[in-house]
Amino acid sequence: MHLYDFLLLFGPALSWWAFPIERLIGLLGKINSNDHLGGEHEATVLNTWIRGANLRRWINRPDCPAVLLEFHRLFSLYLGINLGDKPAPEKSSNKKADSEAAHYDHEGVHYSRSSTHLGNSLVMYFLPSSGKTYAGSIEKIVVGKGTVDFTVRRQAPLPSGKNDPFKMFPHFPATTYSSKMSDEVDTIEPGCIIGHCARYNFSDERAVILNLSRVRLLLYCPNFH
Repeated sequence: MHLYDFLLLFGPALSWWAFPIERLIGLLGKINSNDHLGGEHEATVLNTWIRGANLRRWINRPDCPAVLLEFHRLFSLYLGINLGDKPAPEKSSNKKADSEAAHYDHEGVHYSRSSTHLGNSLVMYFLPSSGKTYAGSIEKIVVGKGTVDFTVRRQAPLPSGKNDPFKMFPHFPATTYSSKMSDEVDTIEPGCIIGHCARYNFSDERAVILNLSRVRLLLYCPNFH
């Protein structure tokens, strides 16, 4: 009986339901503790998290030791990931060397180009020049000296004469687009991305885009704190 009130207070249930927390508890419960009780298991989890946070902090410091940056670069190449927002060091400071990456992590969120992983390439983003929000797919990730650029191809808008069945539900973060990609391509910084989205083509001409970002909670409920 509380669902109606909670939808009005907090927005879509995806923003506040407990399934992610329950799943995390399940993962923690499956970790082998070898019957070490009394807080030792919890301390191990906490210390591991602290070590990882300290490592990311060092990687993003301007005075990070060169040997640590080199190990970070090699480790990222080995696993195909990026531990932080700091790009790999250049061999020459007189020449700007841009390189294309398959993956990139920004503020704890993992992004990929569409040719590597389509799901991680689908994003909602905004353009500061127009202030408008778009759905699209990351086609290229270019990492340079202190800069990162995403090349994103827009999802084509819904063709004229086609109905959007989600338009009557303003608090549900889904919108109908064309199932085809647009010819328009935007080059944006990672900070312009609102979050990931999910796409499902339910006909030859229409696709539903579901905004997976938690930012939408503030958009739908501006008085929520």
